[in-house]
Amino acid sequence: MKRERNYDLLRIISTIAVVMIHVSAIWFGNAIAGISERGLSVTDARSTYWICLYNSLPRFAVPCFVMLSGAFILEDEKNIEYKRFYAKSFAKIGIPTIIFSAVYFFYAIPGCFVGVDMGGGLRALLNLLKKMMEGAPMYHLWYLYMLVGVYALAPVVLRFKNSVSEKSFHKIAFVCLCWACVSNWTGTRKIHWDMGQAFEYLGYFMAGYSIRKMSGHKNNLKAILMILFGVSFELCAAGLEYQQMKAGISGLQYVEPYCPLIVLASVLIFYGFTLLDLKKEFTKLSGLTFYIYLIHGGVWDFILKLFRRIKGGSYPAKLDGAVWILVFVIVVFMLSCLLSRLYLYLWGELDKNKRITDRMVKAVGLRID
Repeated sequence: MKRERNYDLLRIISTIAVVMIHVSAIWFGNAIAGISERGLSVTDARSTYWICLYNSLPRFAVPCFVMLSGAFILEDEKNIEYKRFYAKSFAKIGIPTIIFSAVYFFYAIPGCFVGVDMGGGLRALLNLLKKMMEGAPMYHLWYLYMLVGVYALAPVVLRFKNSVSEKSFHKIAFVCLCWACVSNWTGTRKIHWDMGQAFEYLGYFMAGYSIRKMSGHKNNLKAILMILFGVSFELCAAGLEYQQMKAGISGLQYVEPYCPLIVLASVLIFYGFTLLDLKKEFTKLSGLTFYIYLIHGGVWDFILKLFRRIKGGSYPAKLDGAVWILVFVIVVFMLSCLLSRLYLYLWGELDKNKRITDRMVKAVGLRID
């Protein structure tokens, strides 16, 4: 399949955006705790504003990831065959998710028993097992567990798409997106792989396909305008979050994936990138983004543990977030990129001729044609 440079660039930018969300979260939580205790001082206002901006502006990332999946999966008619699609998805997404879930589980076990009595350690271990069941062995892996439900439904959606007209499917896609916006933004859930959450993210999944099919000719000027409009909605969300921060409230309700402002921002940004006509290739880095996503949570967690062991307390959140968030985003992204290359090399050596992959796929009752 021919690479689409615009979407490769969107994958890279969305991956950096996810890293920024997770890095800035430490400063975000620390700022709210400080404001709750002593109020917002004039000296803290600048840093708090930037922290809020860094945590709010990247919120288009997860919706765009889901739309990218839908844009390509629903385009390929071969995905209508259940076993073929499930086998391919398990090999590409499922196996790395299982591997990294296990890695993060064993990575977290020592922390359950360090610095606590045995009773506390056992409680922490049980909490870790509970997180595994919830689909978050490491906080950022919730996305992969949510995709289990979305991918399970993908062939059904594809069959439905073929049973109606393209125009009708596009209308239904956006109705589902609006419906999910109301449902998700006003509801709560405990596990990330429940089918209800998968149904809601199908709105983005279907919308990604529809936007790609309806976009028409490439137009860089229009593309840039759409992206800027999308960013403006995120700025509005950031402003609302900042008002909450000043009151010491930690709700994040205005930057959730199904907040109306984020839905509009994400759709416009995805539409803008769909219209982009780029000459530069981004294939190599784009091909690493899935693994960068898998790895970056552990890299950032390790950096935090290292700093706290050396400096103690809430370090590095005591540093100026306006500057240091960007520094750590670059460091985490680059280290994750290098570790992604290392992982792919080691896995390639270990899984020569796809022997391990084929056995794991067959073990779950599937077969790759």
